[in-house]
Amino acid sequence: MSVHAHIKTIVLRPEEKDALVRALVAACGGDEAAVALEGEVVDKASKDMSFHEPCRPCAVVSPASPEEVAAVVKACVAARVPMVPRGGGTGVEGGAIPYGGGVVISTEKLRRMEVRETEMMAVVGAGVYKEELNKFLEPKGLLFGPDPSSNPCLGGMASTGGSGMTTLRYGTTKENVISLLVVTAQGELFETRRPVRKSSSGYELTQLYMGSEGTLGIICELTVRVRKQPPLRSGGVLPFSDVRSAVDAVVAAVRADPPSMLRCELLNADGVDCTNTIFKTDLRCCPTLFLEMRGTDAEQLRRDFDVVAGGAGG
Repeated sequence: MSVHAHIKTIVLRPEEKDALVRALVAACGGDEAAVALEGEVVDKASKDMSFHEPCRPCAVVSPASPEEVAAVVKACVAARVPMVPRGGGTGVEGGAIPYGGGVVISTEKLRRMEVRETEMMAVVGAGVYKEELNKFLEPKGLLFGPDPSSNPCLGGMASTGGSGMTTLRYGTTKENVISLLVVTAQGELFETRRPVRKSSSGYELTQLYMGSEGTLGIICELTVRVRKQPPLRSGGVLPFSDVRSAVDAVVAAVRADPPSMLRCELLNADGVDCTNTIFKTDLRCCPTLFLEMRGTDAEQLRRDFDVVAGGAGG
């Protein structure tokens, strides 16, 4: 028996489905191509990157603006049909799989990208991918700090509170989002707070929606913090005799807070062995720290690496 057998799947009569499709097309400005009922689009929306079993929705709709998202939600509410927001589909927990059937609302067409250099902010559509945003920011010498390895879209990063290997220096997505443009479950469009750097007024609605995984509303746009991209980059590896020694070295490094340390990841011996097999490397199979330093001064990068190595006793 399926582990999701307790979730009731909606079944629409033909006339109900026809009426829903007409309402969804109307919500997307009459664009029939924005609503898919079968084929590759529906197959893709029935699963994510996890092992969880797929489940097909009755429709996939791709609104092209926050206002269209709001209209789509209102159409689903009127038809009493469940909705599942979907971003890049890179998750591994099954959160975007529509186990109740219903309508998948894709954010793939929410593509706005605008940088506000004087305020060190960017306004980004939920369907923009992390690497895509950083490519857009790169000519200006800027970057968006959080770095999940799966290259998710920004809406998914906010909805799941995504982190990644640069959390050590830049924090998680939650610490890098200033404001959200959200559609509520009733189809109302609102901004969680004014997109300014400093504000202490009112409820903290931004963090309420961060990590809510689409259960409270659909994130359509984000105002995020951007940072200067340091021009110099270096890396290194530190092998250890046991995991405890590696952990102690990381604790010492965090206390020392070397300013250029961007990434600090630990692999145990089995992890290193797998890395050697997959990437054809010849690293020693023992607990190992992998470090990345970013900065403006080559000597500072070397000193910071030595600080971490010193904490390792070497």
